[in-house]
Amino acid sequence: MIDALTADCRDLSVIVTSREALGIDGEHVVAVRSLDSATTAVELFRQRALAAGADVQHMDRSLLEHICRRLDGIPLAIELAAARAATLGVDALVDALDDRFSVLSGGRRRALDRHGTMRATIDWSHRLLAADEQRMFQWLAVFSSGFELDAARHIGAALGIDELAATDHVASLVHKSMVSPEPSPHGVRYRMLETMRAYALEELDARGDRLAAATAHAEWVATLTDLPVETPCTAAVERNSIRLEREADNWRDAVMHAARLGSGDLAGRLCGPPVAYFLLGRHDLADLLLPLLPLCGVDRPSHRRSVLTALINSAAGAAPPELTRARADEVYALDEEEPTGVGRLMKWMTYAWSGEFEAAIEQCLLGANDMRLHETTRDKLLGIAVLGQFSLLEAPDDPDHLIERALTTVARSEVALQRTTCRLGAAWGLAATDPDRSLELVRQALADVPYVPALTRLTLPGSASRLLTRLAPCLAAQGLMEQLDAMPVRRSFVDLIPIFYGTALLHRVGHPSASSALATMTMSRIAPFLSMMDFVDLARQAAAPGSGVSLCELESMVRAGLRDIIASSRDEAVAVGRC
Repeated sequence: MIDALTADCRDLSVIVTSREALGIDGEHVVAVRSLDSATTAVELFRQRALAAGADVQHMDRSLLEHICRRLDGIPLAIELAAARAATLGVDALVDALDDRFSVLSGGRRRALDRHGTMRATIDWSHRLLAADEQRMFQWLAVFSSGFELDAARHIGAALGIDELAATDHVASLVHKSMVSPEPSPHGVRYRMLETMRAYALEELDARGDRLAAATAHAEWVATLTDLPVETPCTAAVERNSIRLEREADNWRDAVMHAARLGSGDLAGRLCGPPVAYFLLGRHDLADLLLPLLPLCGVDRPSHRRSVLTALINSAAGAAPPELTRARADEVYALDEEEPTGVGRLMKWMTYAWSGEFEAAIEQCLLGANDMRLHETTRDKLLGIAVLGQFSLLEAPDDPDHLIERALTTVARSEVALQRTTCRLGAAWGLAATDPDRSLELVRQALADVPYVPALTRLTLPGSASRLLTRLAPCLAAQGLMEQLDAMPVRRSFVDLIPIFYGTALLHRVGHPSASSALATMTMSRIAPFLSMMDFVDLARQAAAPGSGVSLCELESMVRAGLRDIIASSRDEAVAVGRC
């Protein structure tokens, strides 16, 4: 009709609200999003609550913001909830939001019935979906933190829907505003507003499909985690471990489902090689794994080894040392039956966390020379060994030719973590004899850091910065300035590490601003002698709210000092040339 009208009436413009684009010539689509401004959402709530007879003067703003967030900023949901505030009160409304569809009823009596409640509004859109689209919509609701296209296709396959049709269904759900696309550096991720998701899960329960959908969801997560245990350090393992960072909530839900099912097979597959990297330092997820261990007894040695390895990595540094060591000993014993190198890695970790660096590095060297292990695993152990040998033990020489072996590994490895540790280890080893080469290796290592798993993205820049402070002042200042320039926005505490090591360098050379810089932040003057993990902890403390650190002032001071060092070195070089 609109197509015909606009064709015959050239001066006619039509404004249409619709759940999907009309797909006609001349159409300009403006996506109407939820209210993303807390101020706007709260103001809408206040206005509609006042109109309903509520006393808005004494409403707690923080509670109103909480209500609006829970309602996804959807104007209709906010309007309906505000109408209930007059009778329920704000506190009771907050408590009742878990049953949001019974709360969000009533309101505009003159509205058409299909728009009278949130349930009816969504139900109307849901009924207009094709049968397969309805089932896809319901089953995709089990993804608590959103999903990407491969996950949707897996769910489609579980429903007997082919890949092409599943892709079309996702596109249709987006066009019909049932699913929201979120572009990211990794592609498009899809999410449901919580209100939509709550409706879809209710429909899923009504059909009796919740268990089947949760199992399909867990099986999809297992496609990321269930890689061959014989090769725990490959590029595929590294890629999937980074993907798991985006799927942390989905992995958590899958693990909880495996525990509820009592499935040792699913538990073991959900703790495959990528999980070891993903869980490093994730103390918040450690307790989730405890119910899985009894499911994987001695009759399932491979699965038990995987669950134990996940437990050790997630609880590293937080669990009692004797418990961690006992678990590592069990992994080592299991690994001797089917050597993968994981046993050595767990031994290394327990020694490293307890400060026994010589014993830790010995385990890595033994593993790096164990020809029973896959090449990528030996490469990983070599990278850890060479980095530890020269950065932690400060070895004065290299009788085992570790530097040469590390650089050979760099030339052929497809694994970013192996390349980065080998380059940094070699850089530490060459710092005294070939500082220019050392600086270049640091640059190359830092270029790979964005592609390594989570915790190592935090620790390796600390090691690089600490090494730079050992070089000649000019080289050190140049390298630290490059690090600062590469991170123009301080988004996390790890971005502060070069600032702090820059301060340590200024102190080392006796720069006049060193004392002021040191007084500006909460840190020890022995920072260059700390392990990289210790320094990351210091950086976290200094970046914490209330630490009294003025980051803008500190960074400006450090940058000025580093420029002074570089300029001074250039002046000295010119003077020597004249002589």
